[in-house]
Amino acid sequence: MASVSAQYTNSFPIVVSFTASDAGTGLVSVELWVSLDGGAFVNTGLSSTESWGTFNYMPATLTDGTFRFYTIASDVAGNVEPAPDTADASIVVDRAVPTSSCSIEGTFVNSFPLSVDYTSADTGTGVEHIDLYYRYNGGNWGKATTLTEPSGTFAFTPDTAADGYYEFYTKAFDYAVNAEPTAGPDDGVKVDTTPPISSVTAPDSVKVVPFFVLFNARDDGAGVSTTSLWYSYNGGEWVDSGLQSSSTAGQFEFTAPEGQGSYRFYTICEDKVGNVENAPGVPDALTVYHIPAPDVYVSTDSLNFGNVNVGNQGMSSFTVSNYGDADLTLSEVSSDNPAFSVSVMGKLPQKLAPNVSVPVSVVFAPDAEGDYTGEVSIVTDDPDTPVVTIALSGIGAVVPGEFTVDIWPNQNTLHFGDTLTIEMRVANTDEPVSIDLYAVLTYDYGGPDERSWSASPGGTWTEGFSMYRAGWEIETGHDETTEILSETLPCEMPMVVKSGGYTLRIAALQTGTLNFVTDMVTTGFWVEGNPFVDISTDKDVYSANGDTIQISLDADVPFALTADFYVVLFAPDGSFWCPTAFGEAGWVEGGVPLLAGITLSAGFEFSSVAFSESLPAGAPFNQVGSYVVYSALVEPGTMTPLSDVGVAAFSLQ
Repeated sequence: MASVSAQYTNSFPIVVSFTASDAGTGLVSVELWVSLDGGAFVNTGLSSTESWGTFNYMPATLTDGTFRFYTIASDVAGNVEPAPDTADASIVVDRAVPTSSCSIEGTFVNSFPLSVDYTSADTGTGVEHIDLYYRYNGGNWGKATTLTEPSGTFAFTPDTAADGYYEFYTKAFDYAVNAEPTAGPDDGVKVDTTPPISSVTAPDSVKVVPFFVLFNARDDGAGVSTTSLWYSYNGGEWVDSGLQSSSTAGQFEFTAPEGQGSYRFYTICEDKVGNVENAPGVPDALTVYHIPAPDVYVSTDSLNFGNVNVGNQGMSSFTVSNYGDADLTLSEVSSDNPAFSVSVMGKLPQKLAPNVSVPVSVVFAPDAEGDYTGEVSIVTDDPDTPVVTIALSGIGAVVPGEFTVDIWPNQNTLHFGDTLTIEMRVANTDEPVSIDLYAVLTYDYGGPDERSWSASPGGTWTEGFSMYRAGWEIETGHDETTEILSETLPCEMPMVVKSGGYTLRIAALQTGTLNFVTDMVTTGFWVEGNPFVDISTDKDVYSANGDTIQISLDADVPFALTADFYVVLFAPDGSFWCPTAFGEAGWVEGGVPLLAGITLSAGFEFSSVAFSESLPAGAPFNQVGSYVVYSALVEPGTMTPLSDVGVAAFSLQ
């Protein structure tokens, strides 16, 4: 009987063990027979006289296949063992090497485990197992696992999961212990679990849209796929702007869809394997979008004149101011009731620079007894409130009794060069009375610059409060109108040298007491025509590279004076500068008069471009930001204004 020690082998010779016995005359020989792949059995030519042992079978042609064996024994008496119906033993010879491979879909992935697909083949005994190997970032190879199925997918997670490049190969073994040769990597994949990073920059403030938001994005793994711009309006919820880019750097054209206000920005970046950047805790940039605009402010919403004697006048005033950051055009100031007349300092229309005010006087002159109401309308180019109204009220009154006093100017509004005449009347159709009489002229009545002068007989005036006449005996039938002032403006005593409102008051008190004989009468007048030197620029915004700044002066001096003339420029850093000469470039830091001790004749006028500066330039025009320039005539050697102050503002970008 023949036997083999294994089911498979991958080499020759085949070792076949045998045993034999004979109970009679004894064994003569044992022969080994073989069949290949089911063919006829043939004598191998191998024989032995022993009762047991081994044959080393080497076929004439080395061929893979299934070899079956049996033995036939013969004894001394010539008896021969019959061939068996089936082989005693069989073995498969397989010298063919199995094959295998693995693959991973894609170039990048963003998570573990990694799906490694594998397959194998063997033409002989079949694949017994497959070893899967890996290495990280070109390092040493290590075995990941042993696979027992001929094909499939293995979920690979390394002991230490980290981003990087992972390579794989497989090595197959068949049942005949043939091993696939080790080759290079079959496939590899880059693991990228790290989100990309991005940031934006934007201007601090803009006046026009669209404006540009600059961005940078980076991903050290799979690379940047898209960068999206997000914004928050006025501190509200974050909104996807819909603006995206696949570049690593660039700019978004942002249109400020919510209108004027503050816009905060950040970007969210996604890489090519789906890693998404987390929103930052704080925004990357903040831009304030604001279109400079005027903002009208009126100092009161109503004026009540109280009781004013019929035939007399009551005067009050208010101011119109520009609290915005662009010039305000004041185009109209009007009253809807002729009993109330208005007068504006300067000509209309006029421009008010930011933080500049203009006074408006209102005179109430009732012509009959009764209640009066009206409304003043102030029309400007304020985009929010183009028309502002002030309610007016007053009472036309008749003073009880027959004793009256009155005072009035010859005009409600005067200009420098006009003649100011003030008259007063004292009349009595009642019993004789003894009075102390006061006639007072006050500038800026009730304001911080208030100054008063009192009239005396003969047309003289003294500063302060004093009686016109004390212990004046007024007989029945007395009716006297007296001119107490007639002067060409400006005049020194009483001092009427400034533009603005002046108040006249006349009061009659019982002699030696504080008891009014009749109501105090209050009226007034308005003076226009201070010398002025207005200043303006041809633009509100200049480019710091290529523009030319032109500064113009417009002067009007209604009466002769001697003054120092200043033009002062305040730069963005807070420093202030003065020009060195008319029509030339060149500025010096500090307060230096452009012209010192100049004498200007009455009616002097000047209007022209006074200074021109080509950009870029040196100090003070080497700074980006807001500039303010002032012009004024002042008393020589002092800074006391003799004119209205001109103001202009512009910026360099």
